[in-house]
Amino acid sequence: HELSLVSALPTKPCLSIQHWSPPPLGSIKLNVDAAISNISAAIAVVARDHLGVPVKVWARTIKKTSPIQAETDALLWAL
Repeated sequence: HELSLVSALPTKPCLSIQHWSPPPLGSIKLNVDAAISNISAAIAVVARDHLGVPVKVWARTIKKTSPIQAETDALLWAL
């Protein structure tokens, strides 16, 4: 999962733009994400080639857990 920090001052917010960077030629890059609600969670994985073309995309629901555990579950599931 690619992370970017967003910092904000009370009087002037500062926004950060996320940019996806491709893997080396002949490699596949996996990006994972997780979403948590009050009753459940979901994880998703996107596999892309060096051109950014999706090779595979998959998602599933999991039992409710912490955000960091859900992200970890997504990483383990992707591998």
